[in-house]
Amino acid sequence: MRRILLSYLAALLCLYAEAQGISRIKEDPSYIWAEGSGSRLAEADARALDGLAEKLSETSLLPLDPSVRLAVWKSYLPDIRKVSQSVTTPSGSVIRYLEWGKTDQLFAARRLKVKELTEYAEKEAGKRNQAAGRTYLGWAETYMASLPPGDESLRSRVASLRHSLGEGSNASIRMRNIQTEVEAIRRALSPAKNQDKAPSTVPAPQPPAAGTDSSSIPPPRDTLLPLASGPSLKGELETEETIDPAPEFRTPTRPVGDTRWVNPAWTAFAMAEIHASPALGCMLAYSPGKWGAYVSVRSNLMSGASDYAGRSDGQTDYGYIWADGEIRHSVFSFSAGGLRHLSPSLRLFAGAGYGQTAELWKDTQGQWARIEDHSTRNICLEGGVVWQKGKLALAAGLSTIGCKRYAFLTGLGWDF
Repeated sequence: MRRILLSYLAALLCLYAEAQGISRIKEDPSYIWAEGSGSRLAEADARALDGLAEKLSETSLLPLDPSVRLAVWKSYLPDIRKVSQSVTTPSGSVIRYLEWGKTDQLFAARRLKVKELTEYAEKEAGKRNQAAGRTYLGWAETYMASLPPGDESLRSRVASLRHSLGEGSNASIRMRNIQTEVEAIRRALSPAKNQDKAPSTVPAPQPPAAGTDSSSIPPPRDTLLPLASGPSLKGELETEETIDPAPEFRTPTRPVGDTRWVNPAWTAFAMAEIHASPALGCMLAYSPGKWGAYVSVRSNLMSGASDYAGRSDGQTDYGYIWADGEIRHSVFSFSAGGLRHLSPSLRLFAGAGYGQTAELWKDTQGQWARIEDHSTRNICLEGGVVWQKGKLALAAGLSTIGCKRYAFLTGLGWDF
């Protein structure tokens, strides 16, 4: 009974201490905070993040037009989540809070992107690839427009590069993750798309007065978070005589005078798909005569597991994909089909089966988003030719998965 009572008292003390910590954060001017509630903890935290972004938009950290300031701050939600802290109140709501002294950390990742994209633009300019240089530079300028004043050396570097590259149409470069984020920032910076948003009536918090001491405030606990072998009878038979079966020979499956076809043979192929995301595999074929059969499997051995789904324009059912630049492609296919001899050295093959391909983007939280309009699970179709010389065989063809992914097939095989 005593242990139960002591445990109960300890729990009450913890709740009291946590409530005191929350109260101090709300009263201390050295913190900026927002509170959110919802039916689930994740929903409450998302609302708290939105509230914190709204309060930050009413400060002077980003001297932008008021009609676009909130939308630009919403593009910083992943950075706000990373820099701020959270605590769950006894009532089930979530408080997100941030020290004024740490607000500059919100812009660190975006400043780094500006530097990297500027370096890419300089490299392309050095290669006299003006179009690609303008593309990278345009992205760098868009990121820079959403940053606070400062970094004069970097700004002059970007301005000098713009002067040397001039204006022009952008090149199409395969960096969808950065392009998606840049387009989101550009939409946020467009006053025409944000004029209908009424300004918030939440009082704008201001930085604490100099000399304010908040070291006595204990930070609250963060709660979120067999066939017999023998000599082959391949080749042309020049006689109409009947050959009696012998133990050391395979029995011909065609009349001796029919010289077009070969004896039964197995052929193993090492296969490769020529594609931006290539895949390797194998194919096993059996040709007893005029007709044959095969099975094939190919993969790039990359996982297709994802945490949520999105689209190539960066949107999901819940918002945007804030990608960190890493893209992964997963490919797998299994098929079976038939072969048809056209001559002793030439065969056709065609088959069908199951295939899947997935494009995944990694976001800033370390989760993987499956890009649905670049991914599919569907029927795999393939076809091609096999040319044979002696025991060596070469294969070439074309495959598709759901008519979304097309790849050239090549293979090297050996009879046994």
